[in-house]
Amino acid sequence: MPIATKNKPARLIVVRRVRGRQKRHLAGFLLQCLRWRSVCIAVFAISAAGEARADGVPPEPAPVPVKFEAALRVGLGLTFDTGYLNSTSFVAMPLGGDVGIRIDGGTFVGAFFQYSLFGSRRSAFCNGTCSSNTGEAGVEVLWHPLGNGGMDPWLGLGTGYEWTTFADSVSASGSSSGWEIFCVQFGVDFALGSVMKVGPYASFSVTEYVWNVSTPFASYGVSFGARLVILP
Repeated sequence: MPIATKNKPARLIVVRRVRGRQKRHLAGFLLQCLRWRSVCIAVFAISAAGEARADGVPPEPAPVPVKFEAALRVGLGLTFDTGYLNSTSFVAMPLGGDVGIRIDGGTFVGAFFQYSLFGSRRSAFCNGTCSSNTGEAGVEVLWHPLGNGGMDPWLGLGTGYEWTTFADSVSASGSSSGWEIFCVQFGVDFALGSVMKVGPYASFSVTEYVWNVSTPFASYGVSFGARLVILP
């Protein structure tokens, strides 16, 4: 009993040291938990803020597809003049084309050109029949309501500059030119694979000839034929 009584304070010191270590370990563990909790809260807050910013900013619009387009035309043209050439009629085989871009599959914007071959006129000015050539160039917009599909109907409107030269077999010759006030055209293209189309077209134009003439006169033109489209 005396020995046990004598060692009792030492045992109490050991127990207190163990309990002190346990308390320190527990405090350290709790501190670590608080640290990780703070990190998790911070990560969650940053993530939520990023999502809020992403939701608040509208998405960027997709780029509008733009493709190069070209076409070749061949057909038959009729022109009726008033005034200057005593109401002549003109028959020709127009050969021309279109070059531009197709925007979003439904709108073509570009330039056109056309030159008539084997033209002839009947007029008192030419003592009967004249040989004649007519050229024109300008800008146009073609609308494709169904987009770039296998069957592709279209409607167009253009304007530009037109010139005509003519001469008979004796001595009469001349030339005139003016602005093509408008040209309305329409047609249907049918796909020939992935990059080519072919189809009929028709057009009607009104031109006012003002240069190299004594009196301005109007010219009405009608043409129809076929065109080959290249749309890579």
